[in-house]
Amino acid sequence: MIQDLVISELKDRRLEQDKKWGSKRTIDYQKVPRILGEEYGEVCRALNEENPASFKDELKDCAAFCMATLEQIIKEEYGKKEDPFSVD
Repeated sequence: MIQDLVISELKDRRLEQDKKWGSKRTIDYQKVPRILGEEYGEVCRALNEENPASFKDELKDCAAFCMATLEQIIKEEYGKKEDPFSVD
């Protein structure tokens, strides 16, 4: 199913982000609109430049940032810093 492939690629991008920025980082919610706006701008630029590979790459960056933000919100809802669904 195509959704499984999309989710797999987003998970890969999230892992790349964690390696780059650290998996324990905390996202400042006050900065989310600015960061999301920047990511969206990069998506638009790639689209305007008619660069399909860059367009796809920037969409993954944008979606992965949203995913990271949602991960943090869910962890906070469960009162844990770590993944509440991980099996130790």
